[in-house]
Amino acid sequence: DAEGISQIQDLQMKLVRKENENAALMPLRSRVSSLEFKLLEKDAEGISQIQDLQMKLAREENARAALVPLQLRVDFLEFKLLQKEGEIVATQQGLHGKLERMETEKLQSCMAQISHLEKQLAQKESERVLMAQRFATQPQVDGETWQYQTSRGKWISFPEPANKELIVKARENHDAFQIVIDERTYDIEFKKGKKEVKIRCFVGLPSLPLHWNARLHQGLSGNLMLLKKVTGKRTLERLAEVLNGSRARHDGTVCKCVHGSSNFIVTEAYQVRNLHLWRRYHRCIRSICDKHRQYGISPEHIRHPPSKALIDFATDIDVDQASNELLLLHGTPHFDVAKVIATEGFDHRVAGNGLYGQGTYFAAQTCKAAQYATVHGMSLKASTQLVGTMLLARVAIGDPFYTQSEWHFSRPPEERRAS
Repeated sequence: DAEGISQIQDLQMKLVRKENENAALMPLRSRVSSLEFKLLEKDAEGISQIQDLQMKLAREENARAALVPLQLRVDFLEFKLLQKEGEIVATQQGLHGKLERMETEKLQSCMAQISHLEKQLAQKESERVLMAQRFATQPQVDGETWQYQTSRGKWISFPEPANKELIVKARENHDAFQIVIDERTYDIEFKKGKKEVKIRCFVGLPSLPLHWNARLHQGLSGNLMLLKKVTGKRTLERLAEVLNGSRARHDGTVCKCVHGSSNFIVTEAYQVRNLHLWRRYHRCIRSICDKHRQYGISPEHIRHPPSKALIDFATDIDVDQASNELLLLHGTPHFDVAKVIATEGFDHRVAGNGLYGQGTYFAAQTCKAAQYATVHGMSLKASTQLVGTMLLARVAIGDPFYTQSEWHFSRPPEERRAS
């Protein structure tokens, strides 16, 4: 029993120690449980993060799988781009070569044109020298001089008595007659027929304008109508086209005056065929040319030419535009004044003192000439109740002078002498 009791006491003491140990282990167990719970939480978070990462990884893999065709497309396009760049380089090289060939051909063509123009210029110069020589040897006369042509083509003037007789016979409209020169009798025929020797009346000036439709002997005999009324409908329409085609300025702008938008209608027109004025006009041209030769002046063309309508009409009636002869307009409020001008010509002595001094004024613009074509042309348009009058005149410009301001000198500006 004592042994049993001792064993029981030992067991009880061990049990107490165990219980004490268990009591001491309780906080540890609680801590372990807490740690296990936290561990479980961490495991759950880790699993969630792993799942998220796995999902991201899956998306990345899907995106990479989707990029593979795009990458292939990019590689293909880069290859094509390289091909195109090669083609462009080849094309550029070809174009450069072609451009060089074209430049070479153009240069050769230009050189050929320059050579051709130089030849033409040399030919024109030789023709000019020849004409100058002919002009120097041509008899300078202002009246009529009858001449006959020798077998060698040279023109010889008749002696003065015979010349006077020929002038009288021509003015009296004789078709055929006889003259005596140095006790020899010669048959003269003005009309076509058998002629052994050609004769002509040399007036030292150009022949009559072709559009006059007249012969020289008509003008010499006084049978040339001074004012010939224009009856052709197409000619009147053409004159209206010239007026309406000349309203704009040289730069294409339209004048803002009352006539800038007008539609000009030609109701009546007359052709001036005044042999006296025609000869006086060409004597003036000859005087201008003589002055230019004396001072060594090469006249320049005007900077702003007239309208195309005026230029075309001038070309049709053989106006020498290359020598600065132009067709220009002059307005006058009275038809009677226009008839005086047709008879006596323009006279600056009776002209008013305008913006550029006393002289005869012409315009390339219809609206400008229209301002002076009626009594109230500055403020009113021409109409059936207010008819205007214009002259379409040949004007020898000579060597043009330009001014930037008003000009009130009585004499022309100094001549532009050659340096």
